[in-house]
Amino acid sequence: MGKILDEQGIISHHYILEVSSPGLDRVLKKDRDYIRERGKMVDVTFYAPYNGEKSITGVLMDNDAQNLTLEGQEPIPKDKISQVRLHIDF
Repeated sequence: MGKILDEQGIISHHYILEVSSPGLDRVLKKDRDYIRERGKMVDVTFYAPYNGEKSITGVLMDNDAQNLTLEGQEPIPKDKISQVRLHIDF
């Protein structure tokens, strides 16, 4: 794509072309997001430390209106959760 932009002269000044995927570390927000990603590793970040942790990583098992459940853990109240993202393991 960058080569085509350069050949066509569409952008007259110096630029850096970046391409990313919205799915790589997608934030889970809607019920359909949680359903689609069930069984996958997620990173959960809290507003304030929860059980001594600011964030945790685990396998998403369940989601309902009040709680998020990771494999092998007690349900986490959603009002404690700032963000849930797919886990990226390099």
